[in-house]
Amino acid sequence: GELANTRLKVLAETLVKDHGWSKNEAGRIWATGPEPLDCNDKSNNSNQPTCLLVDSTYGVQIPQDARENIIEAFKQVVRKGVIVNAPMRGVRFDLMDIKLHSDSVHRRPSSVVPAAMRAMRGAFLMAAPSLMEPMYHVDIRGKSSTLEGVYSILRERGGTVNDTISSSSMDVIISEARLQKQLDEKVLNVDSFVDKL
Repeated sequence: GELANTRLKVLAETLVKDHGWSKNEAGRIWATGPEPLDCNDKSNNSNQPTCLLVDSTYGVQIPQDARENIIEAFKQVVRKGVIVNAPMRGVRFDLMDIKLHSDSVHRRPSSVVPAAMRAMRGAFLMAAPSLMEPMYHVDIRGKSSTLEGVYSILRERGGTVNDTISSSSMDVIISEARLQKQLDEKVLNVDSFVDKL
């Protein structure tokens, strides 16, 4: 709790100072995510949280128990992703409005977390997200007689050859290629999150 609040205050100051956010908006950040895979590795910036949950409601009293449940839903959504089973990067969720039951029995995690997760997933899909497919940079060295086999395998895996160098003095081919990292084939459709009235 205390450490998380300190991080959010430092983040808010940075957003105001370096990125032009208003103090009011930056002070309404509830959470960041996904959490780094290796909490001890602070040197790797690509491992730091890049998603935000911001309270953009006005005139709404949100009880602490509901707030904690919404934050938990946010952390689960950005950790697991929506389109593919991979952590999200660079997504901001704004809580615009909320209607809660006055009785705390109906604000338990078993009720609030799934509902909030469904709302966040639906909002994400309705925003027309793009998928940044991870690619491997591959250097391939081999005899010129293996060139056709290498190209065949790269085509099957969705790879593209950027450059090929051949030496007349040696029977060696050096190819530089980009190869798609295999992702989960299950891609969700926005229709599964839009309520039909």
